[in-house]
Amino acid sequence: MADGIFNKFKEWMGDNTIDMDGDTFKCALFTDASLPALTYQSYNVGGASVSLTNDKTEVSSGSGYTTGGVSMSTTWVESTGTVTFDSSPNAIWSSATFTARWAAIYSDSDANKGLVALIDFGASKSVTAGTFTIQWHASGIFTLT
Repeated sequence: MADGIFNKFKEWMGDNTIDMDGDTFKCALFTDASLPALTYQSYNVGGASVSLTNDKTEVSSGSGYTTGGVSMSTTWVESTGTVTFDSSPNAIWSSATFTARWAAIYSDSDANKGLVALIDFGASKSVTAGTFTIQWHASGIFTLT
């Protein structure tokens, strides 16, 4: 499950700035040991007041990573009163050599690249000439009940 939901996402989901059924979502990796506050609003500058790429260090492009992260195949499903946001397959970077500390999920369709969820690895994780995978929780990335 996500370690945090960005504050502005809650509003943007409610007013359909971020369309949970229609938007394309991405997962980007960052190296900075300090996590962003949940008050951050966007992946890039875009027009939002606080952005990750201004204040935090994304994993460098190359060696199996592309700036902006990987596209996700997301679902937004309701079952017996619980709504689940999930992605299948997991977020995967192949032939990778890099170190990442945390990840952010954001809407690539939104003009501001609005942030959705923060994933904290707990410590820096490295891969050398291998596959870096974020395996989503069996209960999804996050749920609303």
